[in-house]
Amino acid sequence: MTAVEVVIAVHSESRPIERAVRSVLAAGKEARALVVVHGMPIEPIARRLEGLDGGRIRLIRHDDGRRSPAGPRNAGFTAAEGPYVSVLDSDDELDPEALDTALRRIEETGAEVCILPQRNAGGPQMETPLVRAGRARVLDVVRDRLFTRTGPLCVMPADLARDLMPLYDTRFRNGEDISASARIWAAHTCVYVRTDPGNVMHHDADDRVTSRGTLRLDDVLEAPTAIASDAWVGALSPMLRQSLAAKMIRVHLLGVLDRADVRDETEARLAQACLSAWLDVSRAATRGLSRSDRRVLDAVAVADPQRIRAALDARNAAGRLSRLMPRNPLRLLDRDGDLRRLLVYRAYRRAERG
Repeated sequence: MTAVEVVIAVHSESRPIERAVRSVLAAGKEARALVVVHGMPIEPIARRLEGLDGGRIRLIRHDDGRRSPAGPRNAGFTAAEGPYVSVLDSDDELDPEALDTALRRIEETGAEVCILPQRNAGGPQMETPLVRAGRARVLDVVRDRLFTRTGPLCVMPADLARDLMPLYDTRFRNGEDISASARIWAAHTCVYVRTDPGNVMHHDADDRVTSRGTLRLDDVLEAPTAIASDAWVGALSPMLRQSLAAKMIRVHLLGVLDRADVRDETEARLAQACLSAWLDVSRAATRGLSRSDRRVLDAVAVADPQRIRAALDARNAAGRLSRLMPRNPLRLLDRDGDLRRLLVYRAYRRAERG
């Protein structure tokens, strides 16, 4: 019996699909790879996988005429036959025994979902979600900052994924996984152990864009801005809305602005619309941000591109006090503030040193 079926969407013959599939077979004794071939014939991918355990590999075709991975991933979750499902990018891989370990965590804790640790190949671990140090039981969405993890890289019941369909947001070419993960974390019990085996992210794909100045704000801010008005966001409790809004502003607005040049008033207004949308969700979302971050947001609020660029440059050159201290010193230890986050990182390092 297949315990976990891992959905891998592939849209190009250039992707190292063998590496991804091979890792799935090593990550769980009863795991199966469900390869969704997107917008191209199955045969070239099938030939690439010859020589692997064919009984644990299934290929299906999906063609929706879109350049988003949302459609094929949703199709994979719908077609999954195992009791649990997971997802893997076609150029990434899983650590050995990652799936078996996740299933064991679910059994030990009674959680519905196990979030997989994520690290860069040959590099450091990605510290999301930024949970309280030493937690190995069911997590609290707010206290353990689960919204800081974007993307449902996890092991979850197949029925849960199907109940949330469309899990991946088909409205967007980028950011299709933002609401997918947030909806899971908000409504279902989760466990996460950062030292467990997990997902290994590779950077050898030509279409992964990370450098400043190459991002189009109309593209990357579309999803974050639109999601703020979704009904499921409005149905969250005030604490959950604040936690989610804080993450969206920090990561999907400030983080994007740090990697993209705001060239004119049109782009400044896109940033302004995103900020306004999330402040409507929670006015308390920015209270833990540092003074330097708040100066950037002040510039965004008036849609002044020159002022935004100057505030970003000033933030990058700021001293530690400006990067840590919020405007209200009483918010210095705010859960979503920079000092509190820094203390969690240091707790992780102490634990690693034993």
